[in-house]
Amino acid sequence: MRHLLILALALVTVLALPLAAADAPKLPPKAQEVVDKLEKSEAKLTTDYKKSVNTERAKSISDLQKAQKDVTKSGDLDGALAIKKQIEELQAKIAADEETDLLGNKNSKADPAKLLVGKWDFIKTNGVAGTLDFKADGNCIATITAPVAFPYVPCKWEMKEEKVLLTWLSDATKVDSLVFTAATKLAGDTHDVGKNSINATKQPVEK
Repeated sequence: MRHLLILALALVTVLALPLAAADAPKLPPKAQEVVDKLEKSEAKLTTDYKKSVNTERAKSISDLQKAQKDVTKSGDLDGALAIKKQIEELQAKIAADEETDLLGNKNSKADPAKLLVGKWDFIKTNGVAGTLDFKADGNCIATITAPVAFPYVPCKWEMKEEKVLLTWLSDATKVDSLVFTAATKLAGDTHDVGKNSINATKQPVEK
């Protein structure tokens, strides 16, 4: 009987523990303000850190693409494939950071078609550079600035399986395939240069 009484008391004590925790005193308002301020600062610093890291990753991708072009020209196909793999790994890291919040939870994805609309600065690994102006109706206009200036090159775009398919001059044989590596970054393949041959950055929206 005594053992049963001890067991019952122990059980009551265990069951009471969550209640005791629930009744823990709340922080005074001023102290809570300090904690809230800290959490906001931590969130901002973490977000800024992710942006900085992804910016450096994007720069490295651009440098690797140039190296890949040189290595391919030299005939070192194994080296070119190794660089390609490294580029894909960096692109995956950028995408992963964009898709998760500070706790590692998946963010709800924005509509890529809406993200695409606007002006983008692009550069290819062969040195061709300029601006792409994506319209909401599926049309786009390219302005080539280097190596030779072409002020107007028409194109069309469509989203297919999270890829941006860019068709030039309504020619089905001239299609570029790009993917979002970040909300304001695109990278992909072009019909004239090949794999991992283009990078684009969205211009800030004019206010």
